Amino acid sequence: MNKTLFRIGLLQSVFFCFNGLYAQSTDSIKTSKIDEVVVTAYGVKKEKKSLGYSFQDVKGQALVDAKENNVTNALTGKVAGLQVVKGGFGPASSSRINIRGFNSFEGDSQPLIVVDGIPINNSAGVKGRSQDGAKNNDLWNPDTDMGNGLSDINPDDIETISVLKGGAASALYGARAGNGVILITTKSGKKKGGVGITYSTSLGFEKIFMKPDLQSNFAQGSNGLPNLPSNLDNTNSWGPQIDGTDMKVYDNLKGFFRTGTSVQHTISFQENLGEETNLYTSGNYLYDNSQVPNSKYERWNFMAKMNSNFGAQKRWTTDVKIQYISTKANNRPNGGLDNNTYGSVLLMPRNIDIRDYKEGMTENNVTQRWITNNGVNPYWASYNRLNEDKKDRFLLSGYLKYQFNDWLSADVRLGTDFYSLDANAKTWTGSRLNNSYNTSQEKFYENNYITSLNAKKDNIIGKWGGSLSIYGQMMETRTNAIYLSAPNLTSPNFFNINNSVGNPDIREVILNKKINSAFAAAEINYDGYWFINATARNDWSSTLTVENRSYFYPSISTSLVITDMLAKINGTKLKFLSFAKVRASYAVTGNSLEAYELYNTFEVKKDPNGNVTADRKKILYDPNLRNEKLKTFEVGLDLRLFNRISLDVSYYNTKATDQLINLPMNPLSGYEKKKDQCRRSAESGN
Repeated sequence: MNKTLFRIGLLQSVFFCFNGLYAQSTDSIKTSKIDEVVVTAYGVKKEKKSLGYSFQDVKGQALVDAKENNVTNALTGKVAGLQVVKGGFGPASSSRINIRGFNSFEGDSQPLIVVDGIPINNSAGVKGRSQDGAKNNDLWNPDTDMGNGLSDINPDDIETISVLKGGAASALYGARAGNGVILITTKSGKKKGGVGITYSTSLGFEKIFMKPDLQSNFAQGSNGLPNLPSNLDNTNSWGPQIDGTDMKVYDNLKGFFRTGTSVQHTISFQENLGEETNLYTSGNYLYDNSQVPNSKYERWNFMAKMNSNFGAQKRWTTDVKIQYISTKANNRPNGGLDNNTYGSVLLMPRNIDIRDYKEGMTENNVTQRWITNNGVNPYWASYNRLNEDKKDRFLLSGYLKYQFNDWLSADVRLGTDFYSLDANAKTWTGSRLNNSYNTSQEKFYENNYITSLNAKKDNIIGKWGGSLSIYGQMMETRTNAIYLSAPNLTSPNFFNINNSVGNPDIREVILNKKINSAFAAAEINYDGYWFINATARNDWSSTLTVENRSYFYPSISTSLVITDMLAKINGTKLKFLSFAKVRASYAVTGNSLEAYELYNTFEVKKDPNGNVTADRKKILYDPNLRNEKLKTFEVGLDLRLFNRISLDVSYYNTKATDQLINLPMNPLSGYEKKKDQCRRSAESGN
């Protein structure tokens, strides 16, 4: 994939990406901060001019100003080459992030999310309901959109977000960072005037901003004629012409969806506790009363973070964070044909007013009235096809560093991301939909243990300086879930799994995955204007066979600051050219398999008579599969003119090999798909 990106800045930066168009007015990058220090992979702070890859950061205040309930959506238009795909209509729906295009046919193309040095789970959309991780996201019967993990973060707690775009920027994170990395640094305690307490509140309103163009000339029917008695279920709007006498045109989107409201309250306390100890605590409450009738979302977010320097000569540094998030959602959005209220309302005949079908439909256990026998009244669905869920999530991290001398240090970092999710869904009697009940419980955790030894010294030999960091990491994830479904109830509207007609559907999911890693990063620089960086990482994944589980990811990058070089060699300083840098990089990154995608196993079920059965899964696996690889080459130019105008041009080429893909198979083989690899694929364009 060949692409050229331009970023142009004027005053407080306006960015253009000529692979699509992005515009931004923000203070996330100031042209005057030429020697700005930024946070890169694993919390390493570097001068921005030393980076040989594309890097962009966003200040936390810009996210707060966006007034988005989901912080993912606040990134829209703030980073060149980053696309946010918002989820379905309703509160707490998931949003996806894509950086520089899609790099995988089957795998997740989202970047890795790292908060305070610890990766967190950002799974988006529907949940897998079976051991092979299959997700039902089709048109006819999709699962509920459960939101994305990043939406749990409170924007007011964020200090900065750094976006690592290129392969060289993210290669140090290995297989999980094949699509880039988003580094989030939360706030630390700072000395504030007064008692250090800050309170803020916001009230927001939402309405449909854009609507598709619809014809307003024809009523319900087909071919210019009204429906015949034998075809009353036809909802086409190509019947008799609407002449304005006995028929009117109605805006049913406006009639059905209300004005949504959201309110947030945030209180924080930050202070210096002594000379070298900082404390930051915060609490946040969000209530979203959606545009969709009878749909709402609540989120509580509490965080406490303390960092301190202590010991002889302040050689010890520690940072501890505890974060708790509790969310509760009623009637999350669904996709598909019958479940999506937006689609149902949008496609109504133009001469029918949906408000005529509201009376008596906004309560449980009523028989619906609707324009067709086989359709579902959106008002009835909002109050009789219900779902609710509650999630408790903990993000815990600890960091300990010891500074041996002015050039050598060692540190250890621990972190966990844990959540427990309880959900259920009920469909009452009163329509053609089955009177059903579903309930589920999920528990997930991801633990990371990271240690490193770091050395950095300038002027080691003459004007040559350098740094070296050696890391070790262990990552483990585990998912335990059980899904219970009663597709039809024996006693109407008695929502209990044991009330199922026949045996209830029971599915248990257990997913385990581990990755052990050893990696290193090195930098050499000459006189502060020429920098060469290299990384090397080897992962050992539990999801691959012994022969293939070890894989290597290298990268190399360089940057040359032309203005600093000219100034130091012959004292040349150009008035119009404030800063000029050229950079180049090459990296190999990729994606690994998910858990249990190597061997063909059976799924234990029960038949209608209650006998235990072992069913073959629908995907044929191949134990010889390997990890995906992405090879990226990038060059770029960074110019700043008159200290007010910035121009950042990037060209990159990405080639993907060993792409994982599900190939369709003849169902008579006993399988529907085969997990295979496309040995090489590439996209090109400018």
